[in-house]
Amino acid sequence: SRKMKTMDNGFERTQEMEYSISDSDMVESLLKDLGAREKIRKEKIGRAYSVGELLVELSEVVGLGFFIEIEWVGKAGEPGQVEAVEAMVRKTADFLGIQETDIEPRPYTKMLRTAAKIQKEHQKKMEKLLRKASGGLNG
Repeated sequence: SRKMKTMDNGFERTQEMEYSISDSDMVESLLKDLGAREKIRKEKIGRAYSVGELLVELSEVVGLGFFIEIEWVGKAGEPGQVEAVEAMVRKTADFLGIQETDIEPRPYTKMLRTAAKIQKEHQKKMEKLLRKASGGLNG
């Protein structure tokens, strides 16, 4: 998969190309041979629904929670098409009760990195508290 993403007026515009592979283990092995290492793992489980010309996905991103994605898949080009699609997306979001303040502009991978950092900091604090508590019990 290859993505080129921009944010405009609260909307993410993505040009995406996806590729299918028949042997993920082989690709992972090739990546390791190139010196690549896994930086983050994203597990996304969900369902997609057609709503008119839109695709509405209800997804759980493991480690982050549940998200709704409202997408239009197509090739923009006709005058006024972008505005018409934005109006459809806003109408669907309004119907679902999604407010502007609910929109998450960060990619899942960035949120996962932040969550991992917070979890690591929390773990260090807990270990420090446990050491202090066990020192107090033994002393």
